[in-house]
Amino acid sequence: MNHRLRCQCGAIRGYVALPAKTVRAICYCRDCQAFARYLERAGDILDEYGGTDIVATAPSHVRFEQGLDALACMSLLDTGILRWYASCCRTPFGNTPRDRKTHYVGLIHSCLAEQPLDASFGPARIRLYTKSARGSVSATPVSTVLAI
Repeated sequence: MNHRLRCQCGAIRGYVALPAKTVRAICYCRDCQAFARYLERAGDILDEYGGTDIVATAPSHVRFEQGLDALACMSLLDTGILRWYASCCRTPFGNTPRDRKTHYVGLIHSCLAEQPLDASFGPARIRLYTKSARGSVSATPVSTVLAI
């Protein structure tokens, strides 16, 4: 079974082809928080500590069926990661490295909300950049990250 993805207004639709190797994480970095504010969707994207729920996978597992013309890209820094969102309703889709040799996409939970994330991807097992959290959040031990 695939996991559906879509923007809030439904103009962009697609899916994550399952079973795909994925890792689910909560990222508390300042850039993820700034991206949520840039989209004027912080209340929809960030948890109470400023974290963004992200499903990391290979871009080859992501398929778009409609609306690619509404997919927009921005970067907070000239050398920063590329951040993808729906220009129609400002739903965040994900992050990709600027270097095309790195095969990675971090899908943001907002575009995956049609189905329960736990059922498709399991629980978030990693907490990243916890020093930027708005409150006390325990960092994931390195041994846990290496085991995944």
